[in-house]
Order: sequence, then structure tokens, then C-alpha cells
Amino acid sequence: VYNVSSGRGHSVGEVAQRVLARVGLDVPIASDPALVRAVDVPALVGDAGKLRGETGWAPQHSFDDLLDDLLAAV
Repeated sequence: VYNVSSGRGHSVGEVAQRVLARVGLDVPIASDPALVRAVDVPALVGDAGKLRGETGWAPQHSFDDLLDDLLAAV
């Protein structure tokens, strides 16, 4: 099993802020503590070390590139 990842995590709030900025919206973002469940994982970040070690693979696109591509496809 190989993970393909940058090794850097992004919170849902960060993703939302970056998307909103790209589409020119200034909307406040807030989380509701009442919706947080005890079983929720606070952070999950992939590790592509095995893939990198065996193949030399490294990400070629930034997270911002990914957001731009997704928004362009909409």
C-alpha cells in the first residue's frame, strides 16, 4: 500500500477560506462546537515516505494549484 500525499494537512476551515478568497467572497466561517464528535479525528495527514523512498516520487503541484484546477472545472 502506498500513500500519495504532500505530507501537509489542511483544516476544513482553511480550505473553505482559500476557496472563498479565490471566488472573491468575504464570508465569515465559524465552527459549531456542538457538532464536534468525540470520535472525530482532529488531524489526519498522509505520509508518502514509502512511495518517495521506493520511486523518488514527489508532489509537483501545490495545494493552491489543486484548488485552482477544481474551481476551473466547475
